[in-house]
Amino acid sequence: MHAIPTAALRRSRSLLALFLAAFALTGLLAPPAAAQQRIPVLVLTGENDTDWRWTSTWMRQVLEDCGKFDVEIALYPNGALADDAWLERFQVIVVDYEGARWGEPAESNFLERVQGGAGVVAVGNAARAFPEWDAYREVVGCAWDDAGGADPFGPVSIRGREQHDLTAGFGDWSNHQDTLLLGVRPKESHRVLGVVDRADPFTGETAEVPVVLLGEYGAGRVVTSTLGHVDWGDRRTWASQTDPQYQQFLIRACEWAATGKTSSISRMEPNTLTAADRAAGWELLFDGESMQSWSEYEGQGLPADRWSAEGGVLVVQPMEGGQVLAPRTYDEFELELEWRVAEGAAAGLHLVTDATGGGVGMDLGGAQGGAAQGLRILRPAGEFNLARIVATRNGVEQWLNGVKLATHRMSPDEWARRMTGDRPKQDAELAQSSPLLQIVLKNEGTAVWFRNIKIRSLEPDVGGGRVEPERDPRVELFNGVDLEGWTWEPFTPSRAPGAFRVQDGLLVNDGLPAGFLRTDATYAEFELELDFRMNPVTKQTGAAALMLRIQPRDPERRDDMFWPSCLDVRVGTNEAGDLHAVREFPMQADARRFNGLLARRIRDTEHRPGDWNHLIARLENGELVVRLNGEVVNTATQVGGAPGSIGLRAENCEVQYRGLTLVPLGAGGR
Repeated sequence: MHAIPTAALRRSRSLLALFLAAFALTGLLAPPAAAQQRIPVLVLTGENDTDWRWTSTWMRQVLEDCGKFDVEIALYPNGALADDAWLERFQVIVVDYEGARWGEPAESNFLERVQGGAGVVAVGNAARAFPEWDAYREVVGCAWDDAGGADPFGPVSIRGREQHDLTAGFGDWSNHQDTLLLGVRPKESHRVLGVVDRADPFTGETAEVPVVLLGEYGAGRVVTSTLGHVDWGDRRTWASQTDPQYQQFLIRACEWAATGKTSSISRMEPNTLTAADRAAGWELLFDGESMQSWSEYEGQGLPADRWSAEGGVLVVQPMEGGQVLAPRTYDEFELELEWRVAEGAAAGLHLVTDATGGGVGMDLGGAQGGAAQGLRILRPAGEFNLARIVATRNGVEQWLNGVKLATHRMSPDEWARRMTGDRPKQDAELAQSSPLLQIVLKNEGTAVWFRNIKIRSLEPDVGGGRVEPERDPRVELFNGVDLEGWTWEPFTPSRAPGAFRVQDGLLVNDGLPAGFLRTDATYAEFELELDFRMNPVTKQTGAAALMLRIQPRDPERRDDMFWPSCLDVRVGTNEAGDLHAVREFPMQADARRFNGLLARRIRDTEHRPGDWNHLIARLENGELVVRLNGEVVNTATQVGGAPGSIGLRAENCEVQYRGLTLVPLGAGGR
């Protein structure tokens, strides 16, 4: 493929194509009257006797649609909460979880964040989670009698026991449908705000069953509710959360937990922006009525026999290969839209660049399976899903219903290589330029409905001109051309070539001869990113490791001839994310996972052999957090050792690497 000149590249308007198809929603709630900062909310879910897949994504939808909240969903709380720096972003933690204990440091981080002022809203079975974890019981304000059981799903009349801002003007709540959980024993530290007057079926005596509690844990405000129970596979029980009054309660509970006060709730029409949205730079790409600014990929306008705007929704009828272009291009952007397809239709969302015909892709699953289906976060048939894309010159993040599915990192050199179809050229302008991107909705043989399509540019803009970004602090550890800046350390003294070579812009570890490749520079505190995979052709499995803080060898020790003292982040098959303290390297981890030598990963997020994995390792203030494919998979504390090199270990298995970058952190970052 011939190289594309820089000017031609800019004129080519390389396309970021979104091939969309999925499932469907209900009504939206309204914006506050005045501009305000949205409240960041974290929903903890992933294990529950109830349908956590449905409830977590529904709650995200309700909270974001009212215009007051930005919501992220963590499917693996033990990993997500282990990253205390990330947890610090959230003002409210919604607990929709009843399962295994989270372990350390997740549990301590959760308690510390709540004590420091983060609000908590525990819903449904989360009120009775962790019966043996005393501190959690103090947070939610109740103990639990397992012999209490539950009444079957049916009508529930909720009575306010005390006056509070949370229920002010709420009115009668007598036609709610839910499963009434029995056996809750409120603690004196929490107030009982709502109850159900229940007649005992055997004695006929009436007793109060608490369903809403309010309290505090340190500086954190807490709302605990046993309501909102949704059974697996029983659509009838969706009514517990689709009840408009329950939605109002959830919104007010989160607002009160975050701010200590509540505001009025009103309905919001689709395809509108709140004042806070406009202040943040969001703009609508579809106003719910007009299609004039859109056009088919190879034509003008949208043919009326295939495209229509109906009831605030952009609809495309079934056809092969139909696609539609958004009205303008964007250099760097954040895109959100809602979409659904008919039941049984295939679902997919892919990103490609027309300049090369390649790119990165995301399969949302649907009838064909895929990452989203495997995580069970697709909304049920007939409901809208929320897609979110964050695209910058450094990479792309892909989200579905508040859950990050994938992160694709791309260095300027890699972008240049993809655009030219060749090895990186010594062209500073090309390497630093951002891709020009355009939104494309593509229909692949099924009717698709779109709405709430909004976008904002992420590039700074002053006086109509692009502002040069601050110097990127990233250190490119691998240049894609040669092994400059690296040194090969063989297992035994040898002049034979090492196990590492450069091929097609990738750093390839052949596995033999045994040894390791290390950086010439040393680093103390840093955030390190890289992609790795096994050979995509042979798919051979085996062991491999990323070596951190490699310590100098001690010439006085006769046993110090090969593997140096360091902290290994394992990247081999069935071990990616494990931590290995090589030669008694100082570190600590959760005792249930750490035997003094090896700290097992919190969970398995490995992709199949031959597929790329994205790893981020952040080491700062003696704490290490390892993310693999968007999820925290391991943590360590009291990480010692002097500043050292970064290394890659050759262990008899081919591993390919790309995108090795490092950001020094703190005064002693390098």
